[in-house]
Amino acid sequence: MLLFSKQIRDIQWNHDLRQFFILLDKKLILFDPVTRLFQEITRITPYQTNSFRRCTCRNDRLFISYWCQESAVECIQISSWTFQKRWLSPATCRANEFITCIQLNSNDQLGLSIQDENNPFNRQCRFELRDLDLNILRTISLDTISGIFSRMTPLPDGYWALLNVDNNLVFLLDEQCVVIDKIDPLHGLLCNIALIGRHTIVIRAVKKLIFYDVRIESQQTLDSFCNEQRQTFINDRLEQLNRLRTNVEELACVQDATQQNTNSIKTSIDWIEQDINNIRFNFRPLLIDEHLIVRRSQDLLPFPPSNQAIELTDSSYAVLAGNKQHVLVHREPTLCLLDRQLTIIKETPWPLDDISDICWSSVLNRFIVINSQYVFILDERTMVLEQCLTSDTVKWIRVTCSDTKIYLSTQGLGSSIFEYTLMPSIVLLKEWKSPVTCTHNEWIEDLKFHNDFLGLVISRCANNAACFELRSSTTLNCLWSIQLDDVCSINNFPGGLFKCVYEVSLFDERPVEYDFSLQILQSFPFVKKLIITTRKAQINERRRKSKNDVDENLLIPIILLNSFFFQAHEDYLEESLLNTKTCFVNNAYLFADRELLEKVTDNFTRDASRLNCSKIIH
Repeated sequence: MLLFSKQIRDIQWNHDLRQFFILLDKKLILFDPVTRLFQEITRITPYQTNSFRRCTCRNDRLFISYWCQESAVECIQISSWTFQKRWLSPATCRANEFITCIQLNSNDQLGLSIQDENNPFNRQCRFELRDLDLNILRTISLDTISGIFSRMTPLPDGYWALLNVDNNLVFLLDEQCVVIDKIDPLHGLLCNIALIGRHTIVIRAVKKLIFYDVRIESQQTLDSFCNEQRQTFINDRLEQLNRLRTNVEELACVQDATQQNTNSIKTSIDWIEQDINNIRFNFRPLLIDEHLIVRRSQDLLPFPPSNQAIELTDSSYAVLAGNKQHVLVHREPTLCLLDRQLTIIKETPWPLDDISDICWSSVLNRFIVINSQYVFILDERTMVLEQCLTSDTVKWIRVTCSDTKIYLSTQGLGSSIFEYTLMPSIVLLKEWKSPVTCTHNEWIEDLKFHNDFLGLVISRCANNAACFELRSSTTLNCLWSIQLDDVCSINNFPGGLFKCVYEVSLFDERPVEYDFSLQILQSFPFVKKLIITTRKAQINERRRKSKNDVDENLLIPIILLNSFFFQAHEDYLEESLLNTKTCFVNNAYLFADRELLEKVTDNFTRDASRLNCSKIIH
C-alpha cells in the first residue's frame, strides 16, 4: 500500500459493507479491516480527466466530488456499482469555486464546504446543507480571514464540525447551521477530523491524535444530572459507612459486645459496598405539571385602528410586499416605494399591462415582481427593473421565496408550482403538478414561504370553499390543513334584497361564476352605479346554440344603470352589454378599457347588445 499512500484523498467507513472506502486520485479502493485485504473497484473511474477529491457514503449511496473549479458531484449505487447521477456547476457551486469537502449525515443531508478562488488573498468560504438531490436547504458564510475548510464530520442531532486546516480551528455548527463554538486545539498543524462513536471527535495533527468530547447540550444536561445524582448517592453511602465505623469503635470499647452485633455491622457494610459498586439509575417517564408551563401567545385580532393611509387608484393591482424599512405597492401606472409613514419616496413606471404578485428576497436584497409571463427583480436603491425569467407556456399568478429558492404558482384549475434556484442564478429545479399541488377542480389562491414551510390557500370550484394547507417546502407533503369557511370572495355572496343601495363595487382576483354579476344586480334593484373588478375569465360558462340565441331561463328583471365602471375580463363585459340582462338608461356612462371594448363589440350582430350600446357614452 505504500505505492499509493501519497495519493490518498479520503477515507470513509461504510457500515453496511463493514469496510473502508479509500479514495485515490483516480481509483476507489475497498479495505476489509478483518481480512486486511484491498479490492479496487474498477467500474468507478473519474469523470473526464479530473481527479477525485472527497467521498462520503451511507446505506447504498456513495457521493464523490472532484478536485477542480466548478466541481462536479456524482452519486453511485454501492450494491451494483452503477452510476446514478452527475451534478455540474452551477448546481454544485458557482464559477471560480470548488467543493473542498462533502459529507453525508444520518438525516440523509449533505454538508458541502465551498471555497471561492476569485481572491487568493481573501478566500471566501461557506457551508451549505443540501438534500440528496443537491437542493440547498441552508447556507452560511464562514467568518475567516483565510484558510480552507477541507475537512468536516457530521455530529449527532444534525450538528457539524468543520476543520480549517490553515488556521487550525474547528468550527461547531448546530442543526440550523449556526456557528455555536470555535475550538483552537493549540497542537500545531491539523490535518483531519472524524467522529468516533457518538460523542468523540478525533483530530489528526502532524504527530499525534487529539480527542474531544463534544456532547450536545441535551446530552450534557443529562450527563450532568446523572453525575450529580451519582455523587449524592455515594455521599449518602459514605455517611452510612462513617456511622457504622463509629459504631464499631464504640463496640470495641464495650467488653460484652456480642458476636451478633459484629456480624450485623459487617453485613451492613457489605450491603453498602455492593450498592456503591452497582449504581444504576432507573428513569421513569417525566410527569409535566401544566401549571408550570407558560404559554406565550399574541392575539392579532382585532386589529387596532389604522393610523396611516394612502389613496390608491381603482385601476391599481392589489399587490403588496415589504421589508424592514419599505413597502412596495402598485399605484397605476407606477410601482411605488413607501416608507413607514406611507410616504412615496421612490417610484418607477410599470412597463406591462398586468402585475400578479410581489415578494421580498432578503438574500438578493431585492423585490421580485411578476406578471403572468415575466419575472423581474427590482433594486429598491435604484428602482431599476431587471427581467430574469420568461414563460411562454404557463401563466404566473403568485410568487414567494426562501433564502435559496423561488416558488411560482400558475393560474387556472389544477395549478402547478415551479421551484427555481435563487443563487447564483435562477434555474428550474422542479415542477409540481396536479394532483400533488391541488385537484383538477381546485386552484392555488396564494402561497407563502415561512420557516422552511409553504403555506397554500387552495380554492374549490364546486362549493366556493377554500382551505389553508401547510406543506413541506422540499417534498410538498401536506403537514396539516384547515377549512376556511368564511372566504373573502365575491363568489360567496349569499344573496338577499337591498332596496336602499345605489352604488355597488365588486372586486375579486378569482374567476367569477357565470351569471354572478346578475345575481348581484337582482339583490340591488335600485343600483345606479356598478363597479366590477376581476381579471379572470368566467368558469362553468354555458354555451349557447348561437350568438343570437337567448336562454329564457337566464332572463331576470331589468336593471337600470346610469354609470358602469368596468375593470374585468371580456366575458363579463360581453354579458353585461346584453339588453336581456341589463338595461342602461339613455346617455349612461360606461368606463372600460378601449381595446377590451373594441374586442367585445367588434362584428357583433346581436340586437340585444346593439340596443344597450346605442345608449352609452364611453
